[in-house]
Amino acid sequence: MRGRASQICASMAAFVVLAAWPRACEGAEALPFERGDGALLSELMMARTGCAALLAALSLEDADLALAVHLRRNLGFETHICFPRRDAVECRGSGKNGRGSDFAREEEAARMIGARIWRLGLPHVPRGCSTEEARVKWRSEEAVAEFVRTIRRVAPSIVVVCNDTKKDDGAGAALASLAAEAFDAAANPAKFPAHGGREGFRAWEAAKLYVRTFDPLPSDLQIETNRIQPLCGTSPAGIGFYARRLLSAGKAPGVEPVPGMSYPTWYRRVKSRLDTTDSADMADGLKRMPDEGFPGCPPQAEGKHPPGSVAAAIASIGSGDKDRADAVLAALVNARDVRDRLLVASAPPAIRAAFDRRLAHLGEAAGIVLGLRLRIKCDPPLIAPGGSAKVEIRFDNEGILPVVIRGILLPHAPALKVAPVAIPPEPVAPGKTLTAATEVKAAEGAALVGSEELLRVALNVSVEHKKYPARFSMTAPAELAVEPDGR
Repeated sequence: MRGRASQICASMAAFVVLAAWPRACEGAEALPFERGDGALLSELMMARTGCAALLAALSLEDADLALAVHLRRNLGFETHICFPRRDAVECRGSGKNGRGSDFAREEEAARMIGARIWRLGLPHVPRGCSTEEARVKWRSEEAVAEFVRTIRRVAPSIVVVCNDTKKDDGAGAALASLAAEAFDAAANPAKFPAHGGREGFRAWEAAKLYVRTFDPLPSDLQIETNRIQPLCGTSPAGIGFYARRLLSAGKAPGVEPVPGMSYPTWYRRVKSRLDTTDSADMADGLKRMPDEGFPGCPPQAEGKHPPGSVAAAIASIGSGDKDRADAVLAALVNARDVRDRLLVASAPPAIRAAFDRRLAHLGEAAGIVLGLRLRIKCDPPLIAPGGSAKVEIRFDNEGILPVVIRGILLPHAPALKVAPVAIPPEPVAPGKTLTAATEVKAAEGAALVGSEELLRVALNVSVEHKKYPARFSMTAPAELAVEPDGR
């Protein structure tokens, strides 16, 4: 009787949450999961590790979204999500299930959890087909080539397949098989050498490949995603629930995770290039980026973080605006100096890639602590072959220091033509706004261009700081309109 009462209470609590959803979240921006100190900590964690994770999925469930949040917030992994399907068909279709809104919903859900979406552009495979049918439909060699391109582009430490190969249909097993082949091929320079030519993607050795399983046995790793995170007030499982709700166009995907209850997911380690075995998490055995011992980071007493380290920037969270800004800018200047030394010394590609990632996230962290806000709006969010879109750029300086916009980094692709953007040369003072606009055109015969590529716009920013004058890049998520279900 007590268990039945608990179920009823949990259902009532979930009903209250779902009923309040339209008022509490009209879009991902309404949820404070990636704002303020929470967003700053995420960026600094990713800067400290220099690692990335690539999740491959036919579609995303609550647990998959929760894993992406856990990897990003708890372990410091830059997170990427890869869908096999092509966006031209599945995201533009219409019907009673509101497929025409899927593209925008996926973008909003990815923004909510802090992930970036990639699409392999493979034909749609209906559920219920066999593994062999899915491989034939995807044209196996072409599918492996696209997956390898994505691995080399993202440079992940781990790859995770979010479909159970035993209990899912043939498409899920085909995706796991495809990931296993791509995992090996991506590390072989002789495989798909064209990726390293014009595209500039080098061979990449991911450390581990996992496949999600829905049973604890057989599995190699159990991950708990329902621990509350103080800076955002909810758990990765809770954020995954909200993101899945957005993906389902407002339909309830299940019951919201109850605080304090266990919410485990299980994974099998399919491939590994490491000698160690997992004991606690997917990060076990991975090499972390060094954070001390560089010029500008003299040794400190035990328990203290050297100035100019990412650890010192993390320790500054919760302090005043000036102290946080000083700590982040010091880490940014130091990391750029180290990266330049590595380039001169011809360091291995993996080390250079990790430092490039560190610089990128320190730049995002600098934008947060300096109170800089960049917003991009594209109309329309998808560009058909031969079509065009208007891109509006708005930069607000809500911080304490004047900054100078040195340049706007627009996406570069052979199929896209971007009009030049004029930038005023004078500094943007605190409390002021800079606006700019441009137009992007897609070539005839090009594939459908999606906003995850089109709107990866970044600003080159210079900050006028007496002690740590720094230059960095900051990006902005796309502002997309999520259409009502069924439109």
